[in-house]
Amino acid sequence: MLKLVFIIIITAWATLAVAQTPHKLIRKGNKEYEKQSFSKAEDNYRKALQKSPSAKSNYNLGNAVYQQERYKEAVKHYENTISNTSDDNVKSKSYHNLGNSYMNQGELDKAIESYKQALRLNPKDMDAKHNLTMAMQQKRKQEQQQQKQNDQQGEGDQNQQQQDQQNQGEQDQQQDQQNQQDSQQGDQNQDSRQQQPQDQPPTDPQNGQQAQTISPQEAKKLLQIMDDEERKVQERIRRSKGKRAKSEKDW
Repeated sequence: MLKLVFIIIITAWATLAVAQTPHKLIRKGNKEYEKQSFSKAEDNYRKALQKSPSAKSNYNLGNAVYQQERYKEAVKHYENTISNTSDDNVKSKSYHNLGNSYMNQGELDKAIESYKQALRLNPKDMDAKHNLTMAMQQKRKQEQQQQKQNDQQGEGDQNQQQQDQQNQGEQDQQQDQQNQQDSQQGDQNQDSRQQQPQDQPPTDPQNGQQAQTISPQEAKKLLQIMDDEERKVQERIRRSKGKRAKSEKDW
């Protein structure tokens, strides 16, 4: 008997769940949203969307996930809302919240364009005007910061270039000084060589005095004189051998 009752209750609950229309699910989600139970509201909006996709369920689901800081997913639902409605008021609100989603993601260009679209559809949307002004001011601030960084980078590059040029100049100056010193040393060595001509007579290794050099003509003449002297010596020797030698004195 208990099992039968339980089955009956489950069946009744299932029938009730099936009987919930997308409209009822959206209303239930709205109540949860007002209580800031955004996760429960999301669950009801998602069920309504699965039962019958509509701009309203997409829009409300976008708001629920936006409140949970899932901005990228919220963008998708707001875009789906815009694509599935011809109601300018709904489109304007969707563009407005789309701009808010882009703002929270730091995509200022897309946020600015979304706010502009919202104002084109509803020029009386003061919140969209305010948010547009904030987005443009933030964009301008970013551009100024970027310009400042570029200027600093350019100044840094210029300083680095000047430093490189200065270093190169110092290196060139040092090289010039070294070349000048090498040139002066070379001149000194040249002067030393000029003080000791290369055709100067070589030094005698035995006594450290310079050996005398003679010309080829003088050498030939000297050899001839030596030959003559040698012949005279040999002649005197031959003559002495032809005579009898004198005896020694006796005591």
